[in-house]
Amino acid sequence: MRNVPHVNIRRRIERFCLKRAVKIVALSQYMKEKVQDIHGIQADRIVVNPGGVDLDRFKPPQDRVALKNKLGFPEGKTHLLTVRNLEPRMGIENLLKCIRILKRNQDAIHLILGGEGVERQNLENLIEEYGLLDEVTMVGFIPSNILPEFYGAADFFVLPTRHLEGFGLVTPESMACGTPVLGTPVGGTKEILSNFGSRFLFRDTSPEAMAEGIRMAIGEVFTRKKQYDRLRLDCREYVVKNYSWQRHTYQLKLILDEMLMEKESYLG
Repeated sequence: MRNVPHVNIRRRIERFCLKRAVKIVALSQYMKEKVQDIHGIQADRIVVNPGGVDLDRFKPPQDRVALKNKLGFPEGKTHLLTVRNLEPRMGIENLLKCIRILKRNQDAIHLILGGEGVERQNLENLIEEYGLLDEVTMVGFIPSNILPEFYGAADFFVLPTRHLEGFGLVTPESMACGTPVLGTPVGGTKEILSNFGSRFLFRDTSPEAMAEGIRMAIGEVFTRKKQYDRLRLDCREYVVKNYSWQRHTYQLKLILDEMLMEKESYLG
Protein backbone atom coordinates (compact mmCIF):
# COMPACT_ATOMS: atom_id res chain seq x y z
CA MET A 1 0.00 0.00 0.00
CA ARG A 2 2.89 2.38 0.72
CA ASN A 3 3.98 2.26 -2.96
CA VAL A 4 0.56 3.03 -4.46
CA PRO A 5 0.95 6.44 -6.18
CA HIS A 6 -2.20 8.12 -4.85
CA VAL A 7 -1.40 6.97 -1.30
CA ASN A 8 2.09 8.43 -1.49
CA ILE A 9 0.79 11.71 -2.91
CA ARG A 10 -1.83 12.00 -0.18
CA ARG A 11 0.75 11.28 2.50
CA ARG A 12 3.06 13.99 1.13
CA ILE A 13 0.24 16.53 1.12
CA GLU A 14 -0.67 15.56 4.70
CA ARG A 15 2.94 15.92 5.83
CA PHE A 16 3.31 19.29 4.07
CA CYS A 17 0.24 20.66 5.90
CA LEU A 18 0.98 19.09 9.26
CA LYS A 19 4.60 20.23 9.38
CA ARG A 20 3.46 23.84 8.95
CA ALA A 21 0.57 23.75 11.43
CA VAL A 22 1.03 25.47 14.78
CA LYS A 23 -1.30 22.98 16.47
CA ILE A 24 -2.92 19.78 15.25
CA VAL A 25 -6.25 18.64 16.69
CA ALA A 26 -6.85 14.87 16.73
CA LEU A 27 -10.16 13.22 17.62
CA SER A 28 -8.56 10.45 19.68
CA GLN A 29 -5.32 9.46 21.37
CA TYR A 30 -5.08 6.70 18.79
CA MET A 31 -5.06 9.24 15.94
CA LYS A 32 -2.57 11.41 17.80
CA GLU A 33 -0.18 8.48 17.96
CA LYS A 34 -0.78 7.70 14.28
CA VAL A 35 0.15 11.27 13.32
CA GLN A 36 3.29 11.02 15.42
CA ASP A 37 4.32 7.67 13.93
CA ILE A 38 3.52 8.39 10.29
CA HIS A 39 4.62 12.01 10.01
CA GLY A 40 7.11 12.40 12.87
CA ILE A 41 5.19 15.21 14.56
CA GLN A 42 6.16 16.10 18.13
CA ALA A 43 3.57 15.06 20.72
CA ASP A 44 3.25 18.56 22.24
CA ARG A 45 2.02 19.94 18.89
CA ILE A 46 -0.95 17.56 18.84
CA VAL A 47 -4.03 18.13 21.01
CA VAL A 48 -6.78 15.52 21.47
CA ASN A 49 -10.33 16.88 21.30
CA PRO A 50 -12.94 14.13 20.72
CA GLY A 51 -15.77 14.73 18.27
CA GLY A 52 -19.24 15.87 19.24
CA VAL A 53 -22.80 14.63 18.85
CA ASP A 54 -25.94 16.67 18.16
CA LEU A 55 -27.83 15.78 21.35
CA ASP A 56 -31.10 17.27 20.09
CA ARG A 57 -31.05 15.05 17.02
CA PHE A 58 -29.60 11.91 18.59
CA LYS A 59 -31.75 11.18 21.64
CA PRO A 60 -33.62 8.23 23.16
CA PRO A 61 -36.98 7.43 21.54
CA GLN A 62 -40.18 7.72 23.56
CA ASP A 63 -41.62 4.38 22.41
CA ARG A 64 -39.05 1.79 21.28
CA VAL A 65 -41.66 -0.91 20.63
CA ALA A 66 -43.56 1.33 18.22
CA LEU A 67 -40.28 2.30 16.56
CA LYS A 68 -39.26 -1.34 16.10
CA ASN A 69 -42.61 -2.03 14.44
CA LYS A 70 -42.29 1.04 12.21
CA LEU A 71 -38.85 -0.05 11.00
CA GLY A 72 -39.90 -3.67 10.49
CA PHE A 73 -37.69 -5.24 13.15
CA PRO A 74 -38.78 -8.89 13.58
CA GLU A 75 -40.54 -9.72 16.84
CA GLY A 76 -39.11 -12.00 19.51
CA LYS A 77 -35.46 -11.27 18.72
CA THR A 78 -32.62 -9.28 20.25
CA HIS A 79 -31.95 -6.61 17.66
CA LEU A 80 -28.34 -5.84 16.78
CA LEU A 81 -27.47 -2.92 14.53
CA THR A 82 -24.36 -1.93 12.64
CA VAL A 83 -24.02 0.96 10.20
CA ARG A 84 -20.79 0.98 8.21
CA ASN A 85 -19.22 1.64 4.87
CA LEU A 86 -19.12 -1.87 3.43
CA GLU A 87 -15.38 -2.28 2.99
CA PRO A 88 -12.95 -4.95 4.27
CA ARG A 89 -11.45 -3.04 7.22
CA MET A 90 -14.89 -2.66 8.80
CA GLY A 91 -15.00 -6.32 9.80
CA ILE A 92 -18.54 -7.05 8.58
CA GLU A 93 -17.47 -10.48 7.30
CA ASN A 94 -16.33 -11.38 10.81
CA LEU A 95 -19.63 -10.12 12.20
CA LEU A 96 -21.55 -12.42 9.85
CA LYS A 97 -19.43 -15.34 11.05
CA CYS A 98 -20.28 -14.26 14.59
CA ILE A 99 -24.00 -14.31 13.78
CA ARG A 100 -23.57 -17.83 12.36
CA ILE A 101 -22.02 -18.91 15.67
CA LEU A 102 -24.89 -17.37 17.62
CA LYS A 103 -27.42 -19.08 15.35
CA ARG A 104 -25.78 -22.46 15.98
CA ASN A 105 -26.15 -21.78 19.70
CA GLN A 106 -29.84 -21.06 19.05
CA ASP A 107 -29.63 -17.47 20.23
CA ALA A 108 -32.66 -15.45 19.12
CA ILE A 109 -30.83 -12.55 17.50
CA HIS A 110 -31.32 -10.44 14.39
CA LEU A 111 -28.75 -8.16 12.77
CA ILE A 112 -29.78 -5.05 10.87
CA LEU A 113 -26.92 -4.11 8.57
CA GLY A 114 -26.94 -0.57 7.20
CA GLY A 115 -24.57 0.87 4.62
CA GLU A 116 -23.29 0.58 1.08
CA GLY A 117 -19.88 -0.15 -0.40
CA VAL A 118 -17.67 -2.40 -2.50
CA GLU A 119 -18.24 -5.41 -0.22
CA ARG A 120 -22.03 -5.48 -0.56
CA GLN A 121 -22.25 -8.32 -3.09
CA ASN A 122 -19.70 -10.38 -1.19
CA LEU A 123 -21.63 -9.90 2.05
CA GLU A 124 -24.93 -10.84 0.39
CA ASN A 125 -23.28 -14.02 -0.85
CA LEU A 126 -21.98 -14.83 2.63
CA ILE A 127 -25.39 -14.28 4.20
CA GLU A 128 -26.83 -16.87 1.83
CA GLU A 129 -23.86 -19.24 2.18
CA TYR A 130 -24.04 -19.12 5.99
CA GLY A 131 -27.82 -19.62 5.98
CA LEU A 132 -28.50 -16.27 7.65
CA LEU A 133 -31.37 -14.99 5.50
CA ASP A 134 -33.65 -14.98 8.57
CA GLU A 135 -31.00 -13.58 10.90
CA VAL A 136 -29.60 -10.65 8.87
CA THR A 137 -31.37 -7.83 7.06
CA MET A 138 -29.38 -5.56 4.78
CA VAL A 139 -31.17 -2.22 4.62
CA GLY A 140 -28.64 -0.35 2.45
CA PHE A 141 -27.85 3.31 2.97
CA ILE A 142 -29.76 4.78 5.92
CA PRO A 143 -30.64 8.47 5.34
CA SER A 144 -29.39 10.81 8.05
CA ASN A 145 -32.91 11.94 8.96
CA ILE A 146 -33.95 8.44 10.07
CA LEU A 147 -30.58 7.21 11.36
CA PRO A 148 -31.47 8.19 14.98
CA GLU A 149 -34.56 5.97 14.71
CA PHE A 150 -32.45 2.93 13.84
CA TYR A 151 -30.04 3.71 16.68
CA GLY A 152 -32.88 4.14 19.17
CA ALA A 153 -34.79 1.02 18.13
CA ALA A 154 -31.79 -1.33 18.33
CA ASP A 155 -31.03 -3.24 21.51
CA PHE A 156 -27.27 -3.11 20.89
CA PHE A 157 -25.06 -1.45 18.30
CA VAL A 158 -22.13 -3.64 17.20
CA LEU A 159 -18.86 -2.15 15.92
CA PRO A 160 -16.78 -5.00 14.37
CA THR A 161 -13.89 -2.91 12.97
CA ARG A 162 -10.69 -4.81 12.15
CA HIS A 163 -8.34 -1.83 12.06
CA LEU A 164 -8.06 1.97 11.58
CA GLU A 165 -11.04 3.17 13.62
CA GLY A 166 -9.88 6.73 14.18
CA PHE A 167 -12.75 7.88 16.37
CA GLY A 168 -15.97 6.13 15.34
CA LEU A 169 -18.72 8.74 15.60
CA VAL A 170 -21.35 5.97 15.40
CA THR A 171 -20.39 4.93 18.94
CA PRO A 172 -21.38 8.15 20.76
CA GLU A 173 -24.28 8.70 18.32
CA SER A 174 -25.76 5.32 19.25
CA MET A 175 -25.15 5.85 22.95
CA ALA A 176 -26.75 9.30 22.76
CA CYS A 177 -29.89 7.48 21.59
CA GLY A 178 -29.64 5.23 24.65
CA THR A 179 -28.36 2.17 22.82
CA PRO A 180 -25.25 0.48 24.26
CA VAL A 181 -22.37 -0.30 21.92
CA LEU A 182 -20.36 -3.51 21.75
CA GLY A 183 -17.08 -2.97 19.89
CA THR A 184 -13.74 -4.43 18.98
CA PRO A 185 -10.73 -3.03 20.89
CA VAL A 186 -9.53 -1.02 17.89
CA GLY A 187 -8.48 2.64 17.71
CA GLY A 188 -10.81 5.25 19.13
CA THR A 189 -13.47 2.67 20.01
CA LYS A 190 -11.22 1.31 22.73
CA GLU A 191 -10.86 4.76 24.26
CA ILE A 192 -14.59 5.54 24.21
CA LEU A 193 -15.81 2.23 25.59
CA SER A 194 -12.99 1.68 28.09
CA ASN A 195 -14.00 4.87 29.88
CA PHE A 196 -17.63 3.74 29.92
CA GLY A 197 -17.30 0.03 30.71
CA SER A 198 -14.61 -2.38 29.53
CA ARG A 199 -17.07 -5.28 29.46
CA PHE A 200 -18.54 -3.76 26.30
CA LEU A 201 -15.25 -4.26 24.48
CA PHE A 202 -14.73 -7.61 22.75
CA ARG A 203 -11.48 -9.32 23.77
CA ASP A 204 -10.28 -9.17 20.13
CA THR A 205 -11.61 -8.80 16.57
CA SER A 206 -12.40 -12.48 15.95
CA PRO A 207 -15.93 -13.80 15.29
CA GLU A 208 -15.61 -15.98 18.39
CA ALA A 209 -14.78 -13.01 20.62
CA MET A 210 -17.72 -11.04 19.24
CA ALA A 211 -20.12 -13.95 19.77
CA GLU A 212 -18.86 -14.32 23.34
CA GLY A 213 -19.30 -10.61 24.04
CA ILE A 214 -22.77 -10.42 22.52
CA ARG A 215 -23.96 -13.46 24.49
CA MET A 216 -22.57 -11.92 27.67
CA ALA A 217 -24.35 -8.63 27.02
CA ILE A 218 -27.66 -10.34 26.31
CA GLY A 219 -27.44 -12.74 29.23
CA GLU A 220 -26.08 -10.39 31.88
CA VAL A 221 -27.75 -7.14 30.88
CA PHE A 222 -30.50 -7.31 28.25
CA THR A 223 -32.52 -10.06 29.92
CA ARG A 224 -32.63 -8.03 33.15
CA LYS A 225 -35.04 -5.25 32.29
CA LYS A 226 -34.28 -2.84 35.14
CA GLN A 227 -30.56 -3.23 34.63
CA TYR A 228 -30.88 -2.76 30.86
CA ASP A 229 -33.12 0.30 31.23
CA ARG A 230 -30.56 1.81 33.61
CA LEU A 231 -27.80 1.05 31.11
CA ARG A 232 -29.62 2.97 28.40
CA LEU A 233 -29.86 5.99 30.68
CA ASP A 234 -26.17 5.66 31.55
CA CYS A 235 -25.26 5.61 27.84
CA ARG A 236 -27.08 8.89 27.28
CA GLU A 237 -25.57 10.54 30.34
CA TYR A 238 -22.07 9.44 29.35
CA VAL A 239 -22.36 11.10 25.94
CA VAL A 240 -23.95 14.26 27.35
CA LYS A 241 -20.99 14.62 29.69
CA ASN A 242 -18.17 13.67 27.32
CA TYR A 243 -19.21 14.03 23.66
CA SER A 244 -21.54 17.00 23.27
CA TRP A 245 -20.80 19.64 20.66
CA GLN A 246 -20.84 22.19 23.50
CA ARG A 247 -17.93 20.40 25.18
CA HIS A 248 -16.09 20.04 21.87
CA THR A 249 -16.41 23.72 20.92
CA TYR A 250 -15.49 24.84 24.44
CA GLN A 251 -12.32 22.75 24.32
CA LEU A 252 -11.54 24.04 20.83
CA LYS A 253 -11.90 27.63 22.07
CA LEU A 254 -9.42 26.91 24.86
CA ILE A 255 -6.96 25.54 22.31
CA LEU A 256 -7.31 28.63 20.10
CA ASP A 257 -7.04 31.00 23.07
CA GLU A 258 -3.85 29.27 24.18
CA MET A 259 -2.39 29.61 20.69
CA LEU A 260 -3.20 33.34 20.62
CA MET A 261 -1.61 33.84 24.02
CA GLU A 262 1.54 32.03 22.89
CA LYS A 263 1.67 34.18 19.75
CA GLU A 264 1.26 37.42 21.73
CA SER A 265 3.93 36.32 24.16
CA TYR A 266 6.28 35.55 21.26
CA LEU A 267 5.62 38.93 19.58
CA GLY A 268 5.62 40.78 22.87
